[in-house]
Amino acid sequence: MKTICLSAIIIVALFFRFLLAPITFHQDLLSQAGWGQYIAQTGSNGFYSHNIWIFSWPNHPPLASLYYGYCYKIYLQLSLRLHQSILFLNKTGFSGGNYYNFVDSFDKLVSPEKPYSLGFLISLKIIPITFDILIGLLIFYLTKINKKNSFKYLLIYLFSPFSWYLSSLWGQTDQMSFLLTIVSFLLLTKEPVISIVLFFLGASIKPTSLFLAPLFLFILIKTQVSFKKILLGVIICVALNVLIFRFFTDVNLIKFTFNTLLPRIFDRPPRLTTNAYNFWHIFTLDRGWSNKTTFLFLPAIVWSIFLYIFINILSFKFLKQINLKSIIISVFVVSFGSWLFLTDMLDRYSFTGIVSGLILSIYHPKLLKYWLVLSLIYWLNLFRGWWFPESFVGLKYLLTTNNYIAGLFLSLGNVLIYFKMVYILSSEYFLPRPSNQK
Repeated sequence: MKTICLSAIIIVALFFRFLLAPITFHQDLLSQAGWGQYIAQTGSNGFYSHNIWIFSWPNHPPLASLYYGYCYKIYLQLSLRLHQSILFLNKTGFSGGNYYNFVDSFDKLVSPEKPYSLGFLISLKIIPITFDILIGLLIFYLTKINKKNSFKYLLIYLFSPFSWYLSSLWGQTDQMSFLLTIVSFLLLTKEPVISIVLFFLGASIKPTSLFLAPLFLFILIKTQVSFKKILLGVIICVALNVLIFRFFTDVNLIKFTFNTLLPRIFDRPPRLTTNAYNFWHIFTLDRGWSNKTTFLFLPAIVWSIFLYIFINILSFKFLKQINLKSIIISVFVVSFGSWLFLTDMLDRYSFTGIVSGLILSIYHPKLLKYWLVLSLIYWLNLFRGWWFPESFVGLKYLLTTNNYIAGLFLSLGNVLIYFKMVYILSSEYFLPRPSNQK
C-alpha cells in the first residue's frame, strides 16, 4: 500500500511539473538556451571567447554549460520520438487531437522574443524537474529511517511553491547542485572519496556550494579521513576538471581559467544584495548599493566575511559528535546563514539553506513551523525577482508599494527566524539541562 501511495505521489508531482513546464520561460532560461544551442551546433571550444549572443554572455561554469548543450541533444531525441509516435498513431487510425498539436508545436519557435523551439526550452527543464523529484525521495528516505511521517515531508517538499516554481517555471539548476552537495555530506564519513567527487560536481554546476567548503573540510579533518583517500578524491576532481576544461580551450588551462573563464563568470558589478530578502536588504530595499558601502566604519563586504567566519565556527560546535543529524544542522547553519549575511547574494542562492532546513525539521519537528514561514518568504522572494504569474497583481502591489517596504519586514523575518532556529538548536546542544531532565 505504501509503495502504491509513493508511486502515486511521484506521478502526480511529475505530471504537475511537466504541465507547468510549457507555460512560461524566464530570460535566464533563454540565455541558457542560447549557450546550449551554440555548444550543440558549433562546439564548446572557444565558447567563453565568443562575443555575439542574443541575450547574455555565458557566465556559468563549464560543467553547467556542457549540461545546457546536452539538453539540446535531449530535445533532438525527444523530437524524433514524438514524431515517430505520430507515425505510429496514424497507422493505427487513432485521432490524436491535442497531442498532434503539441507535437506540431514542439519544433516551432516560441515567439520572436523567445527565438528557441518549445521542445528545447522544455528540455532544459527536464533534468531540474527530475532532480526535484529525487530530492523529494531523499527526504522521504531520511524520514523513513528516522521513523517519522515520511509522506508528510515528501508532500511538503514536492508541493511547496518554491520547489516547482524554481524547476518547472524558472528552469534553474539549483536542485541539481543541491542534491549532489547534500549527498556528498551524507556520505562523507562512510565514502569520503565519492563524497569529495560529488561535492566537486555540485560546486561545478553551482559555485554557491563553495560556501560549504570550510564545513566540508572541517568534517574531513574531524573524522580523520586517511590522507590517501583525500588525495585520491582530489586527484579524481583535478582529472575531471582538466577533462571538462579541455572541451572549451586548446590553450594553457591556467591562462584560460584566469584570463577568460573567471572574468566571464564574475563579470558583474559588486552589489550589497541583489533581490535577496537577506540581512543587507533591510538597509537597501530596492536600491542597488555596492558591497563596499560603509557600515560602522567598515565596508559591508568586510563585515560579511567576519559574519561568515563566525557562522562557520558556530557550525563546527554542533559537530562534537559527527552523525547525520549534526551534519544537517551544520549545513543549515552555514548555507542559510551565508545567504543571509554575505554580500552579492541573489534570491535563489538560499535554496540549499531552505531545503536543508526542511531536512533539519525531520530531526527537530518543532522547527517545522519556522521553516514553513522561511519557505513562504523564499517563494515571495522568487516571485519578486520575476513577477510571474502576472495575474498576481495584488501580491505585486503589496511587495512594491511604499518603496518596497514589505521587503524590510520579510528580510527581518528571515533574520529573526534564523536566529530563533539557531537559538533552539543551541539550547539543546550547548546549554545545561535542568537536573530533572537528565
